[in-house]
Amino acid sequence: MRFNIRFVCTVLAFTAMLRLETVNAQNNQDRKTLIVIFDGLRSDYVTPEIMPNTFKLLKKGCVSSNHHSVFPTVTRVNSAAMSTGAYPAVNGLMGNSVYFPEVDPVNGISTDDAHALMNIQKVTGGKLYTAVTLSEILQKNGKNLMIFSTGSTGQSYLLNPNATFSSPVINPNFIQPAAFSDTLFRAIGPIPEFSGKNNGPRHIWITNAYMHFGLHKNGPEVSIVWFSDPDGTAHAKGVGSPETIASITFADSQLGRIIEEISDKGLASQVDIMISTDHGFVTHTGRNNLVNTLIEKGYKRDKLSDDVVVVGGAVYVKNREEKTIGNIVSILQHQDWVGAIFTDNSSKDRALGHIPGTLSFNAIHFDHSERKPDILFDYDWDSIKNEFGYPGRSSSYGVAGHGSSSPFEISTLLIAAGPGFKSGGYKSILPTSVVDIMPTILKMHGIEIPKQVEGRVMSELIASSQDKATKKDYLIRTSTTGSYGKYKIEASFTSFKDKVYLNYTKTTREK
Repeated sequence: MRFNIRFVCTVLAFTAMLRLETVNAQNNQDRKTLIVIFDGLRSDYVTPEIMPNTFKLLKKGCVSSNHHSVFPTVTRVNSAAMSTGAYPAVNGLMGNSVYFPEVDPVNGISTDDAHALMNIQKVTGGKLYTAVTLSEILQKNGKNLMIFSTGSTGQSYLLNPNATFSSPVINPNFIQPAAFSDTLFRAIGPIPEFSGKNNGPRHIWITNAYMHFGLHKNGPEVSIVWFSDPDGTAHAKGVGSPETIASITFADSQLGRIIEEISDKGLASQVDIMISTDHGFVTHTGRNNLVNTLIEKGYKRDKLSDDVVVVGGAVYVKNREEKTIGNIVSILQHQDWVGAIFTDNSSKDRALGHIPGTLSFNAIHFDHSERKPDILFDYDWDSIKNEFGYPGRSSSYGVAGHGSSSPFEISTLLIAAGPGFKSGGYKSILPTSVVDIMPTILKMHGIEIPKQVEGRVMSELIASSQDKATKKDYLIRTSTTGSYGKYKIEASFTSFKDKVYLNYTKTTREK
């Protein structure tokens, strides 16, 4: 009799487990995930006055208040990180401009143009990325990803370089595959013209495209909607300018339309939303040019020579000549406008570079076996407020921008809402990153996460989960002394489980 009771209990438990698996499978099948990116969003823009719809979702759902952009804090590096769930050291996309000597031996290649990226893909035999993408994984599991973006064509392409008719890329300047155009235009009309001042009409158009295709019953399981503002406006008008604030408020209104459409279609119990950004933004104060300095010092023959190639903040020295690398690092340490400097790893300490007074590529997830430069340098920054009252300045050139390792460019928010996430304004202080978005999507759709994915599942934000692990904050310091005085770097990191997040670097000089 005792055996029979145990047998019955076992059968009931097994039956319940099968039912639970069936329900979970059905939930995964019906679930839709929407990622909304406001390009260049600062955390202090998320207020009831500036972004009412985003703020309401923050209060309704949950937020990671310790979210990180991937360094270098530029758009396409973070597009790649979102697409692959990996850092540059693994996915091979090293900057907004990249160096492929087999394509161009003396110049960097801008990644803002999808056609330039497609050419790299062709020349490298399909190795633009050295990592698998979200779109590939979803397609192998019978699911689709659609991209809806008013950003650059390159940013859009990087999110889904494997576009198909079922998983297309929709950008006003780039539709992939091209054969999808007729279906698109019949559904939502022609592409609005861009005046060069206001991208609002295109924000509306891309929102219409998502609401038609992304929320369709047979539409994609995963969608990414990428708004080019406030980045597009802030570059020209500045952080916190009236024009920049107006642009982000308008983009936020399109999120409001999406939320309303989800409600009207009765999909609130099926759609999970994550809202974030690729990077923050700071005011720029510099007018510096390393190429000219290297030519003046005799380390580069001319602007088109291949002896030293400068691509953004990356420096490639021909034949990796060690003496030249050391001399260029010394020149950079002399410059007041230069912030942290990174070089190949020291044999004694993998957090430090092999050139004195530098941090290592390994410390910032930049140690790609084939594509890493010889030197990566950052711009110096401070916390001074600009004319509109927004703190954060960088010695980079232009009106305003991003790319540096200041907390104003690295630190941001990730907001999540929907049936799969915690609710009621739950706030987590555990560190998260752009690389964590991809594995979290896969987890929520019941898909196995590949081993090469470096990001983690943001389980602390998922409904009914409990994560008692704790984070650890720590600093790494290095310094060196030269004729200019003492050059010092302090880098702040947070470790959580087996993941390490860069918070900021800060450079000081003592004359």
